[in-house]
Amino acid sequence: MYGAGNIGRGFIGMLLSHSGYKVTFIDVAKPLVNALNLHGSYPVRVLDADGHEDVLVKDVDAIDGMDETAVAEAIANTDVMATAVGANILPRIAKNIALGLKLRMKRSGKLLNILICENLMDANIALAGWISEHLDEAERACRLL
Repeated sequence: MYGAGNIGRGFIGMLLSHSGYKVTFIDVAKPLVNALNLHGSYPVRVLDADGHEDVLVKDVDAIDGMDETAVAEAIANTDVMATAVGANILPRIAKNIALGLKLRMKRSGKLLNILICENLMDANIALAGWISEHLDEAERACRLL
């Protein structure tokens, strides 16, 4: 899960966790990364018309988004990926995603589904373009995207 903010943790991360996935967050906020690694869980308050329920999302960890090697490894080895970083940050994470996709292709050749949870029209097309900037012609031909 690229982005451990409100949408990343409070919605997408919780949804993935409840669906049986072990969730690894990628974020640049070191105190948040450290806290997720220390506790391996985080609380979410779910509100509805009748009140609220406090849910503890378990079996999570985090990676410093500045650690290109760790990020690439996580992307290369995941079953599904999501982003919730804000549309203006997508171009900044494209290189790390490309590095992970290259490693994935080299190791397994398996495609990767990426859920792009951003408020941006045609976010899939935009992110694919930014990632492509970090791929060579042969890698683009392999249809990493």
